[in-house]
Amino acid sequence: MISFRSIYYSFPVQLVILQFRNHFLFLMIWFLIIGSIMGWVGASFGVSYLFLTPEYVGQVSALNYFIVGLAFGAFLFSWNLSIYLLSAYRFPFLATMSRPFLKFCINNGVLPLFMIVVYAYQILHFYHGQIAVGKALFYVFSLLAGITVFVFALIFYFRLTNKDIFSFLKAKRTTPDMTPPIMGAQRLNKTDFYRIKKRSWRVDTFINEKFKWRLVRGIGHYDIKILMKVFRQNHINVLVVQLLTILLLMGLGLKMENKYFRIPTAASLLILGSVLVSMIGAIGFWFKRWTVIVWILILLVLNNITKYDFFNLNCKAYGLDYQGYTCDYNSFELDIITRDSVVNADRQEALKILNNWRAKFPRKGKKPKLLLVSASGGGLKAGLWTMQVLQTLDKKTKEQFFEHTGLITGASGGMLGAAYYRELMLRKRMGAPLNPQSPKYRDNAAKDLLNSIYFSIVTNDIFIPMVTARRNGKVHRRDRGYMFELQFNENTDSILEKPLAAYREPEEKAIIPRIILSPTVVNDGRRLIISPFFSSYMMTSNFEQYHKGGISLDAIDFRHLFKNNQADSLNFVSALRMNATYPIVLPSVNLPSNPSIEIADAGFRDNLGKSTSIRFVSNFADWIKANTSGVVLVQIAGWEKFNDKPKKTTDSGWISSLFKPFGILADISLLQDYDSDLNFGLLSKAIGSDYIDLVRFEYVPSEVHRRASMSFHLTEMEKEDIIQSIHNPTNLKAQEKLLKLLGDD
Repeated sequence: MISFRSIYYSFPVQLVILQFRNHFLFLMIWFLIIGSIMGWVGASFGVSYLFLTPEYVGQVSALNYFIVGLAFGAFLFSWNLSIYLLSAYRFPFLATMSRPFLKFCINNGVLPLFMIVVYAYQILHFYHGQIAVGKALFYVFSLLAGITVFVFALIFYFRLTNKDIFSFLKAKRTTPDMTPPIMGAQRLNKTDFYRIKKRSWRVDTFINEKFKWRLVRGIGHYDIKILMKVFRQNHINVLVVQLLTILLLMGLGLKMENKYFRIPTAASLLILGSVLVSMIGAIGFWFKRWTVIVWILILLVLNNITKYDFFNLNCKAYGLDYQGYTCDYNSFELDIITRDSVVNADRQEALKILNNWRAKFPRKGKKPKLLLVSASGGGLKAGLWTMQVLQTLDKKTKEQFFEHTGLITGASGGMLGAAYYRELMLRKRMGAPLNPQSPKYRDNAAKDLLNSIYFSIVTNDIFIPMVTARRNGKVHRRDRGYMFELQFNENTDSILEKPLAAYREPEEKAIIPRIILSPTVVNDGRRLIISPFFSSYMMTSNFEQYHKGGISLDAIDFRHLFKNNQADSLNFVSALRMNATYPIVLPSVNLPSNPSIEIADAGFRDNLGKSTSIRFVSNFADWIKANTSGVVLVQIAGWEKFNDKPKKTTDSGWISSLFKPFGILADISLLQDYDSDLNFGLLSKAIGSDYIDLVRFEYVPSEVHRRASMSFHLTEMEKEDIIQSIHNPTNLKAQEKLLKLLGDD
């Protein structure tokens, strides 16, 4: 009869208890992975989709799941190796058996088995109703095949190399110990034996290789030194495998420019988990009770040594000159840029561009509408949605929408799509035989960028961060920022791979609309205004009040500040990357100034991109009134506009209630919507409501599908949902409104 006692003291149960009692850090990594698969972790960023529908070389296939399975097997094995390193001595009976590590893995399989079952179920649940059941089952089989291949390969290695107690006993019989016995030797054995007995856990039964229950036999008749030799030899093999794994990752990192080496993001995340588990296990094994102190010292040392130039691995903007002049970033330099003579000269240059735009509409007595497009951030979701809106509007208006557009602004992913579409239109106008409204370009805008980024993090950024690459004649570090640009260029046939100055002539002649990028300066929260033209007039909302000391500068003109650093040579794709630098996912860019300006995502200041357009209108309000029939702000938003129905607050305990007010800070999109409407309302009052209109296109998820994730990866289901959103009643009304406004010209 099976009793509670027999279950409790079985090896599998004791190993589960061991995890919760002694290895909480490992459990946290387990929770993050399971939470990611279940959609509990990073739901808005689509983390679960990275595991459920992994993409490789632009496709989802059984091979992808097999690769993820291999990485899953690596994680499971690293976890088993680390637990074995840290805790095998607590179960000394293992040393008395053949193939102790294999038996340990079998009995330590409760959590892995649970995780595999959950993962398989989630894959089948995700594909339910989308693809044939047989195909979904084949994906699961491929995943399990990958896990099995990796695990059995390493088990075979350990079976060949790991020694058991019988090997040591045989060696002892063939090579007798000639050392004369001395007093104390027996006492030493008893002390060691007592130490193991004191720390060992009671185990009555275990599962063998044939998956049968067996009783644990006693160890009292074995020499404790031989038992310890078994564990030490097994530990050495564990460390060898971990070292070889790191060397393999470094080797893969050196080949990351080859697209076939860029494994699915889920595989990269699992490998990263394997590395973390191995590091935690190795440091815990070597330093034992000093582990926490050692980790603190490692972090402090890394933080301090990376302050020095030799170890400084700051990411750079490709094309800029970092070797020569270093500009000063201070109030004195900014005052020089904002002198009346400088600002007026920049305004005159902008007016020349506006006049060239106006000359495209020569009809007398009929003034045209000036369209200003603002594309929101939101990863590939925003990029695809922006492409879909621009293509649809140009198709319906026979490209009159693009013809009337004078400026495009925005944040993050939305500007990736907008810049790509603008370049396609430029090429068409230069005589290239292409159709910018073709679905293939929309598909290009939605291609995965995340595989390359995370593969770079795992293989290159962690282990070989000093590796460099040459771009535009300059040497730069090959990090995840480099890989982002490489992958983006591959997705878009490298048509945006050109210096910032390459757009000066077509923008000046109004062949294409101007683009103003505005990433955020981490140092002080200002915006960095990036354009092929000097744009000092965009540095504050009111120069009169600024010179009186009433308000501050909230932006910096890039070309003015870095004119001695070859600002015109800045790679345009690097400028787009700076505008889309989401923390951790992409590295912050450091610019050659003193102190160094650090750049982050434009969405921190304005994820809608509308404030830049509003400031532009306020600068040229008189010209707009004199030369147009009004300005139309076209907002392409990656989310629905807030409604007037407030969210319900749930009852919470007194501790939770203390932090509840901070929840509004997390909803940055809502706060920016409020500020955007405030600025628009003030501008409308100042310029006159007859001269300004707002048309908003927003991605509205269908009732069937969940909202598309804010990520650099989209599933096929998400892509289709975004594309179909153009037919939502809200967007159909917006199209009618815009067509009517253009028809009034």
